[in-house]
Amino acid sequence: MTELNKQALRGQSVEGSYYLAECGHCGEMYPSNKLDGGEPLFSGDYGECFCHLCGADDSDIADNGAWGSEAVIAWNYQQKRIEALLDELEASEKRIADQRGIILSARKFISEYAVNGDHGAAEFVKILDRAAGIGVKVE
Repeated sequence: MTELNKQALRGQSVEGSYYLAECGHCGEMYPSNKLDGGEPLFSGDYGECFCHLCGADDSDIADNGAWGSEAVIAWNYQQKRIEALLDELEASEKRIADQRGIILSARKFISEYAVNGDHGAAEFVKILDRAAGIGVKVE
């Protein structure tokens, strides 16, 4: 998962005067503050809103509940879980990167023995390469 994808999953809670919007065109759900347009007009009304993902106008966007409704409470609960999972994922990715660095340092050290003909060291280098994901095809 890229940083951009992770960033897009954050900050999706419905708060304040916003509502849970669902685009009838692309099917995505999001807080209404993500909509494009909707600027205040001189008349006191608001301009048309558009889906920020596909550009559908506000006639295609459903209001699935305001802050405090059951749908929004459930949505916000799921958003908190998503944020917690993203935090765990980022911590795991950092831990993996740290471990990969340690493995590569060990590989460099042991490679010096393998170059000098130590067959045990050469086999150990292969094991370290597998552990670090070097030369491993990823699906």
